Amino acid sequence: MFGNVAHQAQTRLYFDLIRNGVEQNFLRLLPPGARQDILDAWYAGSGKLKLWLSYRSIDTERDSAVAYETDSPGGELVGRLLALFAPINATPDPINRGEPITGATNRRHKASSSDSDTVLAALSDVPAAKMPAIAHLSNASILQVTRPNGRLAIYTLVRNRRHSNVAFLLGESLRYEPEKDTLTIVPGVATLYPNFIFTVPDDEVSAFAAALADEALGDRAAFVKHVVAVWGVRRSSPEFWSRFHAINRYQYDVDPVEAGILDLNRYVDF
Repeated sequence: MFGNVAHQAQTRLYFDLIRNGVEQNFLRLLPPGARQDILDAWYAGSGKLKLWLSYRSIDTERDSAVAYETDSPGGELVGRLLALFAPINATPDPINRGEPITGATNRRHKASSSDSDTVLAALSDVPAAKMPAIAHLSNASILQVTRPNGRLAIYTLVRNRRHSNVAFLLGESLRYEPEKDTLTIVPGVATLYPNFIFTVPDDEVSAFAAALADEALGDRAAFVKHVVAVWGVRRSSPEFWSRFHAINRYQYDVDPVEAGILDLNRYVDF
């Protein structure tokens, strides 16, 4: 896609500068006194070297035209933007943002809105230090919740990998902070490459969530025994293809315009 190695490196460096430019634009909307601390948090550790070598200094003097009411201007700004664009948001997120599902915006989530949302929401944004099972999950796992009426509710378990900074092309392991990894529970299908599938009956969602939250599951063998063996869909499972095709049918049912066939090349096994 990118040609030779030199082209790949140049493309990566170009996107790196674009990212920093967007960060600068975001920070300009915040109070001057808050900008440098937030930027330093984004480029902790070795990232400070990249700030000095490659990026322009942030303006800490010119005021923003946005008036803030709290001591957390970054979060406040994001909240305002979400509220401002809510009318055109086709994919509301009741799990992570507590948004009501009403009107035309509810189609994509109508099959999954239930008490499961509340149960699964407890898993979001919990650091791996307190929920060690995260260490055994891949980047994106599909969770199928089977309803008594036969309908499916689908969620994507997204593993957020925490780094002190993302300023360099190489040496990722030196900046990776696995104890700060978290999960984001996204209603619907939020990946092109599902790494694993879990199938959970509606009345077992609480047990599934409790198993993931169990601090005793830091051991991989315990995770496989108490989570994968109970609800996981391995490649060797006789239900593998039926479960996979059920996800594709779900997409065409709830979002036919964006639906497509998922890619299993990155599917893992336990």
